[in-house]
Amino acid sequence: MFDGRSGADIEKATVFGASPLVTASAFGHLEVVKYLMRSGADMEATDCHGASPLIIASAFGHLDVVKYLVEAEADKEKAMRGGVSPLFYASENGHLNVVEYLVESGADKDGADEYGASPLYIASCHGRLGVVKYLLACGANKETADADGAAPLAMASRHGHLDVVKYLVGEAGRCPPPSPALLPDLCSEAAADVAAWLHSVAGWGPLHFACEADCRPVIQRLLRSGASPLTEAGSVTPVMLGSAATRRFVADAVVWNPEGNTLFPPAVQDVVRTAMLL
Repeated sequence: MFDGRSGADIEKATVFGASPLVTASAFGHLEVVKYLMRSGADMEATDCHGASPLIIASAFGHLDVVKYLVEAEADKEKAMRGGVSPLFYASENGHLNVVEYLVESGADKDGADEYGASPLYIASCHGRLGVVKYLLACGANKETADADGAAPLAMASRHGHLDVVKYLVGEAGRCPPPSPALLPDLCSEAAADVAAWLHSVAGWGPLHFACEADCRPVIQRLLRSGASPLTEAGSVTPVMLGSAATRRFVADAVVWNPEGNTLFPPAVQDVVRTAMLL
């Protein structure tokens, strides 16, 4: 197709198959993208790898171009070779603002490539903690595994992203700690600091992690739901963890019956606390 004013071919591709629109999208040149679109450029035309303008703009984090293309009804699920979608690429490269926009625009947050890797999986693999947090908050499936059976937790462990591992396992048990049977296999491929941390939290429950993170709203919610601050994991109880302020908070928030391991309702806590001190 030719531009009516200049006579230039607006679909003429490079040796790699990239059209002018793909190239402008890759470099984030919004005004050029708009001009080409108004001139009739094909917004679904792909390069030799199958990357469309929306995929390439998402990969490089050009939010304004992504918004313009989505508003022009570009296909949010159109995948390039290997099944990689715009959301997948944005997640891989840690472009949180693009990830948020695509998900809010209806992109499939669990859409996987042909190897079974989801946006959460690839974000975990590359240590993109902000993207991991957002996708989990949106309800992404944290157990989706690739063709080899590796889930996001395994990939974050393997690539040494301790902050992602701690979030996946620790934030009130988003992913349960690996069982003793699975721990050796997981740690055998994990970075040294990740393996050490995973061993240290074996057997921990959500309340252990919430106390360690000093997350009082989660602590309060778990206590109200019946979690016991006396549950041991390797001789460590939740009440031992966290800052001194958190330990005092737990002690003040709940009184428990050591024998029955049950919680008393707030209305009788003062009475029970006094009785236990007699």
